[in-house]
Amino acid sequence: MTTRAPVRSLYEMTDETREILDVLDGIPELGEDATDEQRAEYVDLCEMLERRLGSIEGGIEGKVDAIAKILADRNALAEGAAHEAKRLHEIERRLDRGSDRLREYVRKSLSLISPETVRIQGELCQVVLAKQGDRAPRVANPDAVPNTWKTATLELPYDDVPVQLRERIRKLSPRGRDVVAYVKETGDLVDGVEMALPTRRMTGLPKRGEE
Repeated sequence: MTTRAPVRSLYEMTDETREILDVLDGIPELGEDATDEQRAEYVDLCEMLERRLGSIEGGIEGKVDAIAKILADRNALAEGAAHEAKRLHEIERRLDRGSDRLREYVRKSLSLISPETVRIQGELCQVVLAKQGDRAPRVANPDAVPNTWKTATLELPYDDVPVQLRERIRKLSPRGRDVVAYVKETGDLVDGVEMALPTRRMTGLPKRGEE
């Protein structure tokens, strides 16, 4: 059974209430792959919760009042947890942004050394920057790509399919893969496409989630 973390409650918690919360927090969320043993435990805990709630004194009024206090307390705790989760998420994003900037600084610095593969051996890790590849076409300005190289997204009733299709076009999206392949094959640069150096792959620096 799950043990409740010590928290500050809005109302004075009796032993009876604590027992109810222990059972309530101990009921697991069953997935589709739950075992028979897990399902049996789930049923037992649900039945135990019913018995504990049924034992609250004061008739139906007392039960409603006690459960209302529990709900108010848990709502407040959930709000606090949500606020804390948001704060921690913002910290996580800030740390990740800073780490990305540091990695990009290293990548740019190593790029200045040589267009060939660059290896730097440090005390903590070995960093490898891949060889600079040749310039290749990429879609830099989707709006400037000619409609010939775009896919139209339509919204129309089924019966209208062959009728006035172009007047009902809602969106035009470049077929990036097709237009890039065309430029590579013919050498003809299409509007909205530029010849760009690919980003050089760099490995070795510590990264969150990796050993």
